[in-house]
Amino acid sequence: KSLAVDILNDMLFGKSGKLFNDLYGEGLISRGLGASYEHNLSFSFNAISSESSDPEAVFGRFCEYCENIKKNGFSKEDFERIKRVIYADIVKSFDSTEDIATNIVWQRLNDCDIFDSVDIIPTIDYEYTKNVFDNLFVPSSYALSIIRNPEE
Repeated sequence: KSLAVDILNDMLFGKSGKLFNDLYGEGLISRGLGASYEHNLSFSFNAISSESSDPEAVFGRFCEYCENIKKNGFSKEDFERIKRVIYADIVKSFDSTEDIATNIVWQRLNDCDIFDSVDIIPTIDYEYTKNVFDNLFVPSSYALSIIRNPEE
């Protein structure tokens, strides 16, 4: 599931995604959208973040965007492209001793094997990922957190 969410986050909230381009083009965000999924044996959450002078408007657009994806799905071509990018990133992470050490610790704490990702990612298909999206992006589970500069 974690790998499917990584694919979703890159595909839907990355700089090549529609939401980022729409929000940035309209001046609603000043930087990229950050998206990260945290998952372990006790809890999991997906966090989407950015900077904005109108966070409520950004949140509203996020909700509309997710609802549209639930109704219409997402691009199969984008899904396959991002899946290949994630696979390449995983393989490339074996070139870094720091990444290897971080992955070993995380996976050891979560009862995983460092090499599982390389074998699992090719088996993740569009329908499975769409199902993960439908179950993860549920409006009643959304939360908006705003951090304001007290000097403004």
